[in-house]
Order: sequence, then C-alpha cells, then structure tokens
Amino acid sequence: MGTVAPVRTTVRNAAERGRRRTPWSLLVLAAVVLAAVVVVGPVAPAQAGPRSTSDSGGDQAKVRAERAKVAADLDVSRASFAEVLKALQTLEENRRVQESALAAANLRLVAVQQQEATSRRAVRKVDHEVAMLQQEVRRRAVEAFVRPPNENLIRSLATHDYLTASEQMFFIGLRDDQDAEVARKLDQAKARLRAERRRLAIFRTAVDRDRADQRQRLADTEAAKVGQQTLLVNIQKNISAQIQRSIDLASKDRSLAGEIAAQQALLQAQVWSQQPGGTAGGPITDTQAADGSETAPLPAGVTSSGGPSGVSLCDVQGITVNCLIAQPVNDMLNAARLDGVVLMGAGYRSPQQQIDLRRAHCGTTDFAIYQMDANACHPPTARPGLSQHEIGLAIDFSNAMTRDSAGYVWLSLHAADFGFYNLPTESWHWSTTGN
Repeated sequence: MGTVAPVRTTVRNAAERGRRRTPWSLLVLAAVVLAAVVVVGPVAPAQAGPRSTSDSGGDQAKVRAERAKVAADLDVSRASFAEVLKALQTLEENRRVQESALAAANLRLVAVQQQEATSRRAVRKVDHEVAMLQQEVRRRAVEAFVRPPNENLIRSLATHDYLTASEQMFFIGLRDDQDAEVARKLDQAKARLRAERRRLAIFRTAVDRDRADQRQRLADTEAAKVGQQTLLVNIQKNISAQIQRSIDLASKDRSLAGEIAAQQALLQAQVWSQQPGGTAGGPITDTQAADGSETAPLPAGVTSSGGPSGVSLCDVQGITVNCLIAQPVNDMLNAARLDGVVLMGAGYRSPQQQIDLRRAHCGTTDFAIYQMDANACHPPTARPGLSQHEIGLAIDFSNAMTRDSAGYVWLSLHAADFGFYNLPTESWHWSTTGN
C-alpha cells in the first residue's frame, strides 16, 4: 500500500502535466493558424530611389533646348552668315544632347524593368513558400485537435505502463518542438515576403518614374528634330534666293558674287550633313584625270529638279547643274555645238562626293579631308563646303583640259556671254563667279 500512493500521485501529476501541456500546444497552433490565414499586411508606400541623372545634366539640357528654340526661329533672310552658322551649330548640338539623354533614359528604363521582373519573381517564390507553410500549420493544428496526444498518455499512466507513457511524453515534446519550428519558419517567410514586396514597390515606383522620364526625353528629342528641321527648311529656301542673287551680281561684282556663292556652298554642306542620312554614301568612282580635269561626269545621283539641301538640280545634255543656271548652260552648249564644238563635262557634285574626292586626293585623316589647303592635294581639290560644284554653279569640261584645246578656246571667247568665267589655275573649271 505504501507504493500505490506515490504511483497514483505520479500518474495524477503526469496527467495534470499532460492536461496543462495539451491546451498550450493547441492554443499555440490555433494562434499560428489564425495568423497564417490573415493576408500579409499592406506595405507602406515605398519611396522612389535616387535618380540616375544629375540635376546639372538636366539643367544643361533645358538650357540647350531654350537656346535651340531661339535658333529655330531665326529669320535667315535677315540674319548674317555667322548667325546662321551659329544657329545651325546650336540646333545640331541640342539634337545630339537630347538623343544622348533619350538613349540614357532608355537604358535606365530597361535596367529598372529587369530589376522589377527579378523582384516580382522573388515575391512569387516567397509567396509560394508562405502558402506551403500555412498549409502545413493548418494540417498540424487539425491533427492536434482531432487526436490530442494527452489521451494516450493518460491511458498509459492509468494502466501503469510507465515506459510507454515516458515515450509518449517524449514524442509530445518533440511534436511541440516541430510545431514551433514550422511556426518559426512561417514567421521568417512572412517577414521575407514583406521585405520583397517593399523592394518590388520601390522598383515599380522607379519604373513609373523612368518611363515618364523616357516619354519626356522622347518628346524633347522630337522637339529638337522639329526645330532643327524648321531652320534647315528655311535655310534651304534662302540658299536658292542667295544663289540667284550671286548669279545676278556676277556681271557687276564677281568678287561679291563669289563670296555669296561660297557662303551658300558652305551652308548647303552644313544643311546636307544635318539631314537624315546626310553623312551616308559610299565611295564614288574617281573620274578626275591627273591634272584635275573630269574625264567623265561624276554620278550626280539626281538628274531632275528637286535636289538635296535646297539646291534644285537639272540635267542639261548630260551635265547636272543647278536649275537656276540650266537655261544659260543649255544655250551655251547649243551655241558651241553650232560652232562644231561638243562640250562635255561634270557639274553638280554632292557634299559626300566632295568628301570622297578629298579623301582620294588629299589623304584619309580629318585634317587632310577638311582642313588641308586645296593646293596641297594632288590634284588640287577644294575643301568640303567650299566648292561651287556643291551648289551646281560650276562645270568641269572634259574637252577643255588644256588651253589650246578646242573646248577651252571656244569657252574663252564665248562663255562670258552666258555668265560663265574660268578659274585661272584650271582650264577645265568654269563657274558663274570664276571661283
């Protein structure tokens, strides 16, 4: 009888411990389930990240854009030659700056979109992990409620099966530890999910910001192109008027006429270089003889009115010239033919062809092409933008290569009657100003 009381006391204490322990386990699991079924709380609005572009860069672009607006509105008919050149430079620089800013904005948008996509995948991954852990917590809670572990423990203690009761108490503790571990993992996963959602919100804000910046940059670039094109069109119209002025002045003041024509040739080259595709064009066949004369017409590319950069081109008996001198050229060729002299040659030469000739005759460096003196080339070749060929006012006659040729003799006697004068250093070169 002395041993029965302690055993009963042990059973009663164990049972009470079981009763106390089981409700605690169920309460923990129930609390975890309730927390699990609640959607992860709303994320506080994220602050957009720092901008990639500097404020000074944006201010610089704005200043250039304002200057470009003024340049685009320039009255080219009244502006000086220097003012027109400056306006062209201002608009070209603005276009390049805006295009560069647009390219940078495109790169930033692509980069942040990639970050957003990566963050979105991370959110989906952690969200799936949370869902799986929530499912496991629910399963454990239901199992604990349906099959409480203390019932078997009480039964074992009641039958004095203390070994089984001890094992069952061990497994009850192990089960509680596993439940706590699952709950801990769920809490950690939910914390990661909140963090990933905050990161995603930041990237989404950055995408919206950079997309808006891209749209603005695109609008600025288009505005820069429109402004530049506006001035180019106005210059194109004025080039024709100034060339006509040069032609009209040639008989009275060839020096002034030559200066005006040279300015228009330079403007025409500038306009051409700023047109879409203006720097394009493959190499041409060099048909100049060693002495600089043209042995055959250079490929003009355009043989009817409506040429590039404000220069209207007309084909006159195989010679492409500015349409403003088409009639006198035609009259001169017909007059020579009546005298038994068939004049042949090359007239208009595009800016690209002039560049190609400089490359062939002067050298391939930028200095050789654009800065070297014409007489330092072999044969002598005018710098791009300085040749009367580029505005269609000059003709190189292939049958006037020497001063004793039939072509030169006839031209020296009659060309002035039609408004054409010889460049003294080149017997084949004739233009409206003699330049």
